Amino acid sequence: MIVTDPDIQGGIPTIKGTRITVLEILQALEGGFTFRDIVERADYAGTKINSIQIKEAIEYACGRLMTK
Repeated sequence: MIVTDPDIQGGIPTIKGTRITVLEILQALEGGFTFRDIVERADYAGTKINSIQIKEAIEYACGRLMTK
């Protein structure tokens, strides 16, 4: 689930329960990282995410583009 909270990352959309932003996910993918890479890097940093959450971030971003 993607959430916005003014107290977390200034209200930028994040993966619920983390400080990982949708933008960070998109930038990582653009930079050539795989879903597995992103999950492993988040785990290394002490945050648990999974591929479903990454897909939700992509879907969120696509949805925002379609409504503009």
